[in-house]
Amino acid sequence: MKKYYFFLTLIFFPAFVFSQVTIKHAEDFTLGTKLFFRIHAAMNTGIVAGPNQTWDYSKDNLWDDSMTEWMVLPSATTHGKDFPQATLVEKYSNGSFVYIKNNPTNGNLLAYLDTTQSLVIKYPNPALFCRRPFSYGDKVTDTFTTKASAPGFAYTGQGLATLDADAYGTLKLPNGTFPNVLHIKITDVETDTTAGGASTFAVVSVSHVWFDSSHTSALLKIDSNSSGKVTVSYLVSETTSGIEGYTKKIAIPLKASISGDNLLLFGNLQTEIEYKLSVYNSLGQSVYSTNYIADGGETHLVKLPVNLSQGIYVVSLQNESESGIVKVVK
Repeated sequence: MKKYYFFLTLIFFPAFVFSQVTIKHAEDFTLGTKLFFRIHAAMNTGIVAGPNQTWDYSKDNLWDDSMTEWMVLPSATTHGKDFPQATLVEKYSNGSFVYIKNNPTNGNLLAYLDTTQSLVIKYPNPALFCRRPFSYGDKVTDTFTTKASAPGFAYTGQGLATLDADAYGTLKLPNGTFPNVLHIKITDVETDTTAGGASTFAVVSVSHVWFDSSHTSALLKIDSNSSGKVTVSYLVSETTSGIEGYTKKIAIPLKASISGDNLLLFGNLQTEIEYKLSVYNSLGQSVYSTNYIADGGETHLVKLPVNLSQGIYVVSLQNESESGIVKVVK
C-alpha cells in the first residue's frame, strides 16, 4: 500500500510543481514605455484567493475614464534633481509623478508628486512595491518612512508594506482573457504624525494587482484606502519607446552614437534591405524617422536633419524580421 501511495505522489507532484505561476519582469519598465488604462471608481474588492481561480471583469460597463502613463528619465522632470537615486519616473496624464528606484530584484518607491494639489510625499526609507521574480505562495514585508507636505499641512510617518502572491488563475477583461495570471495583494499600513506632533492618524491602503508573463505592467489594478475610495483600472495597451506596432523579432545587436548631426550605427545589418529608423527623446517622443537602406559592413552613418540637444535618446531600427533598440547619450 505504501508503494501505491508513493506512485500517486510521483504522478501528481510534477503537476503541482508545473502549476506554480512565476512572474519575472513585473514593473521592470524600460525608458519610453507607454501604458494606457481604462478606469472606473466603484467595484466590490472581495477578491477570492487560492489556486486555479477565475476572475471575470469582462462584463463590467462602468469604464468611464482613462489614463495614460509614460516611463521617463528623472532628468526630464522638474523635480528629478531632488531624487538622485531615482532610475525611472512614472509620469501620469492626471498630473502626478512617481519616482522609482529599480534594481533587478526590487522596485522601490522614492516619492509621489501630485502637481494639481502641490502635494509631495517623500519616502526617505523607500517603500517596496514590487519583487522580481515572484511566485504563487511568496510573501515579503518591508518597512518604510514618509515625509509629506502640501499647502496648509505636513506630516511624517512610518509603515509596513506586505506583498502577498496569494492566488493564480485566469483573468477575464473587456479586451481579452489571460491565463496563468498571478494575483498579488499589496497592503501598506502606515502611522503618520502631523507637523508639531498635534495629532497621529493611521492609514491602510490595499492594492490588488494581476500580472502575466507577457506584460510588464499589471493587467488589472484595484486600489483602495481607509477613506473607502476604490479605483479600478485595466491595461488596454503597452507599447515600447513609442514604436507603433512593436512586436518581438530577431534581435539586432546594436550600438550607436550621436555627434552633431551625425548618427553612427554599429551593427551587422542586411545589405540593401530597407529598415525603419526612428529616434525618440527621453519622453518617448519621435524626433526623427526615415526609411534607411543599409550598406555592407558594420558601421553605418546617418545624417540627421537637425543637431539634437544634449540628452538621452532611443534609436530603433527594424524591418519585417529584425528589430534593434539602443539608448544613446549625447
